[in-house]
This record gives sequence, structure tokens and C-alpha cells, in this order.
Amino acid sequence: MKKNTYKSIINMKEIARQAGVTRTTVSYVLNERYKKDLKITDQVVQKVFAISKKLGYRRNALACLIKKGNSNIIGFLGDIGEQGNAYMTGMLKGMTETLQDNNYLLKLFSLTDQNFKELCRQCVEQRLGGVICRLSDELKLEYLRREFAHYKIPVVLLGNSIQHDWCSRVITDDISGITLALEHLVSLGHRKIGHLTIDVEMGLVIARREGFIKGLKIAGIPFKKKSIFSIPPGFAMHKDYYALFDNFFKSFKPTAVICASDALAMKLEIWAYARGVRIPEALSITGFGNQDFSLLACPPLTTIAQPMALMGKRAAEIILEIAEKKEISYSDELLPVKLVIRESTGLACDVSEQIIERAIKKNH
Repeated sequence: MKKNTYKSIINMKEIARQAGVTRTTVSYVLNERYKKDLKITDQVVQKVFAISKKLGYRRNALACLIKKGNSNIIGFLGDIGEQGNAYMTGMLKGMTETLQDNNYLLKLFSLTDQNFKELCRQCVEQRLGGVICRLSDELKLEYLRREFAHYKIPVVLLGNSIQHDWCSRVITDDISGITLALEHLVSLGHRKIGHLTIDVEMGLVIARREGFIKGLKIAGIPFKKKSIFSIPPGFAMHKDYYALFDNFFKSFKPTAVICASDALAMKLEIWAYARGVRIPEALSITGFGNQDFSLLACPPLTTIAQPMALMGKRAAEIILEIAEKKEISYSDELLPVKLVIRESTGLACDVSEQIIERAIKKNH
């Protein structure tokens, strides 16, 4: 069997050996610093270039940049498999295209609770030109701030984390997104509208809750605390999330529910199917995110679409601007969202409360 043969990487040491000069001389020539050194003759310069071309030498641009204190690599720190392919793929596409157009590369760091500190260390050791981060855990963000500040690595946060004065954010207008969903439901005749969210104080949860309260005020609907129902993080693994939803509908009896995410809306649809509650005839549901599975829901979800590719593009543009200017200044950029109407919302039903109440009792 014929063995594969691979060329060894040609380095300056080998060029110096064949040219009969020192490695330092080769470095001066190939990095075009020979013009400042009158001791290097034109004959030596031509010889070094000729041998490097013959050997197929390729300059290690990354090593040169790191030696200067930075690189043309931007890191992305986040959960790469997060929330469905289209959601993350859109952001990564926007980042990658923008960075490539400016001769930068994107390096992905797939984040978990276990590897967070190690990945931060790698970002510093590799002297990244900047980091785009999708992270909402405040303790992790504070650790990241301390680690990166000393090395002046700029950071741009993607998504509605809590605002900070040490990094830029590219966020979507989640408040307006929820008010759009509420306006849509009101136009269908709904007046008793609930908000299903997660029981955690993170930026996007806070913004979407504020949007719900604001939307009620605009519609002239009095706000009631029990109209917002928060369930524990990790609800998908809860041994009986059906009971959680039962309690919500027993206490408030909404005819429509605005969910803080498509995942929550999907779970609510599953609950409705199990309880025999027809959507949208007896209950209207909206999600948030326009993720892949929102189209596959039964029925397909009315939801709020976020411009994921634009988010990635703007994050890359901001990090490049900081990296090129060498001046770290931070700000927030708010991107618009839009309502996507599908089959999970419909006209309000006068007897929705009775239908849902009977359905819950029947299953107990």
C-alpha cells in the first residue's frame, strides 16, 4: 500500500540554512524590515525571497499578530447548540460574513457550566482581538469582566442581558415585541390575557414582563399580578409541569397567553392537547423567538421574530470598530422585531373560561 507523504512546514530556520544567513536576517527580509537595516544587501534580500518562494514558505500571520499583543481572531462564547439551529445559525452567519469581509476569523467556544473558566483562560492566552458573548448569568459575566479587563479584550454581549458599563450590547426590542403580541390578541377580542414566563431575574425575562405590563396599559386593560405566571427554570424537566399550568388557569382563567419564549409556548400547546383544550378555538397562544420548531408546532405558533443575522452582523461590526480604533467605548444597540401571525391565535371565545375549567376538572 502506498503511504501518504506530507510536506513538513517550512520555517525561517530552513530558509536561513539554505541561504547561508542567520534566522534574524531572514526574519528582517520576510517581514520587510530590511529597508531599515543597511547591513542587509540587495543580493541577500533577493536570495532569501527566491529560496522562500522555491520552498513554498507561508508566513504565520497569526503568530506575528499575537507577538504584537493581539490577533485577528474574534471569539464567540456561548451555547452553540442553543434553542434550535436557525436561532444560533442566523447569528453565527451574520458574524462570520462580516468578520471575513474584514480579514478576521471567528473562533467558536462552546460554553457549559463546567468549562466556562477554562474557555475564558483560552481567550486570554490566545490574545483574541475581541469576544462576542451570549451569556446572561451575572456571576459569570463579572468573572469574564475581571479576566478580560487587564488584557483590554473588548466584549460585546448578544441578547437582553442586564445592562453593564463595561461592554456593549446588541439587543432586540423585546418590550415592543410583547406589546405587538398583546395588540394582536386585543384586536381579536381578547381582554383576559396572561403572561407565561420563567422565574428568574435575567434581562430578557425582565424586558418581556415589562412589555406585557406596558401593552396592557396601552390597551386599557387593568394589570393583575396573577396574570403573570412564572414557572421554575428547567420546566421542561419538571416531573409534572401539567400541574403548574393547571394552577395558572385555575387562578386567572385567561383566554389568551403570551409566552416569554417559543419553548414555553410549545409546552403550553402540549398541555392544551393533553387536557383537550382546542387551539385557537378555546385558547390563543403566542411565543417569542420564531425558532425552527415554532413552525412545526400543532398548530404553528404565532410568535415574535428576532433579526438574528443582523444581531450577529452588528455585534461583529461593533467589535471590529473597537479593535481597529484601539479605543474601548461601550453602548447599546436596539434592533426591531416583528410579529409573525400563524394558526395558534384566533378570535376570543365567550365560553373559553368554562371550556378550560371543565377540561382541567375532567383530567383530575
